[in-house]
Amino acid sequence: MTIVVTGAQGFLGACIVNILTQENVDVIGITRQHCDLLSAKETSVFFSSITPHLIIHCAAFVPSSLHEYHDSSLSKNNTLLLRNVMDASTCPIMYISSMTVYGSSLKVIRRECEPSNPESEYGRSKLLGETTLQEHQRDSLAIRIPGLFGGSRKNGLIYNNISQLNQGITPSLPTEPLLWAAMNVEDAANSIVKIAKKHSFSGFEVINIGYQDCYSLNALVNIYRELFNYPIQYTIEHPVFQFDLTKLKKIGAMPNIGLFSAIKKYKGQIC
Repeated sequence: MTIVVTGAQGFLGACIVNILTQENVDVIGITRQHCDLLSAKETSVFFSSITPHLIIHCAAFVPSSLHEYHDSSLSKNNTLLLRNVMDASTCPIMYISSMTVYGSSLKVIRRECEPSNPESEYGRSKLLGETTLQEHQRDSLAIRIPGLFGGSRKNGLIYNNISQLNQGITPSLPTEPLLWAAMNVEDAANSIVKIAKKHSFSGFEVINIGYQDCYSLNALVNIYRELFNYPIQYTIEHPVFQFDLTKLKKIGAMPNIGLFSAIKKYKGQIC
């Protein structure tokens, strides 16, 4: 089995490539140095020389700030990346989507079959990718993931908060209600690899990936309080979010820990 991973130098893509390599899977990682996926011609030439059994499409322009979540140019580029990969290949595609496709809702548990209502350009671009795969009747799987932390990344809410708490500094937290969920990148990559090896691709399907947790920034603050024994004063009430992970459990790709254990482990890795 040969698997192509786009965005192979990215945060998630690099982790997936590493796991596949350790498991002796024939993996081809595509980086910007190998091929500009924004170029239909370069993408076509690259894929004409290989015959993958599966593509894990991680390549994307990921927002690095709240402002960039509403940047339409990033969203257009994400759509173009996927279209070029689709046009240049014929094998099944695992498309890395996002929890942002759900948008806000009065519902806490979010199931894959529910209508999506993304509130950002980034979320809309991810949903457009899903609908594009479905409309083209491509054998494909959209993986909806939460925000990621861990690995070598030296930024992000959890990294910054733990760094502050390690110094005895009150962590900087959002000042307005925010829908939030997170997962360690290694746990996400492990679940994705398990799905890639076990799933039978036929038609289009969506699968949630996450911990069996009820997420909110208030729950995150409670984790900080317990791990650091630090009296954080925080009164803003944030919405609660939980993935329905029925499909993930059925495949046998659930992570074996939860958010508390993941953050506790990560805390020990940050000096």
